[in-house]
Amino acid sequence: LNVKLAGRNIDNCKSQKWPDALPVSGLLQCDFVTQRLQKVVQVMEAKKLSALVTQLESSTMADKEKLALIEVLAPFTYLYCHQIASILRCFSLGSSELITAAALLFTRAADLESSIEALTEPLSERDLHALQEKLSWYSYTRFSNPSGHYELNLSNSIHQHLATRLKDVAHGEPPEANNWINMLY
Repeated sequence: LNVKLAGRNIDNCKSQKWPDALPVSGLLQCDFVTQRLQKVVQVMEAKKLSALVTQLESSTMADKEKLALIEVLAPFTYLYCHQIASILRCFSLGSSELITAAALLFTRAADLESSIEALTEPLSERDLHALQEKLSWYSYTRFSNPSGHYELNLSNSIHQHLATRLKDVAHGEPPEANNWINMLY
């Protein structure tokens, strides 16, 4: 196991409270390995989604304010892709906030493997390209089995949300699972 934190070798990730206490800045490089398929996650209830969409549809709420709300909500909520599409329709087409919201919510999609088309449906062709560029190769990540190599700049909001989702996956694994390997920070 080759795990380093601030240049020091770490014998045990759990003793450093990884992944519970992920840092919020710096470059995190690691290989992530899952042991089994993920458990079913609880998604936002229809009633809560309806209230959120109603709030986001308000003509007095700017896209910047909508994005701020999504940034607060995203780490604690799973959504189906069709629910994400309902949220994205509340943003102005072509806005940078729409693209950022789509990227953040991508990391919280519960049914990404089977319904990614629903998530991208409200986006224009130009918005789709911008989303692909924002997510870069992480757009190919599927959270039912996110095993792979990650280089996350934790100063980047999207990368923070990806790290949070990996942390959530790790919490769904057996306690003895060693998900975070070859980690450098």
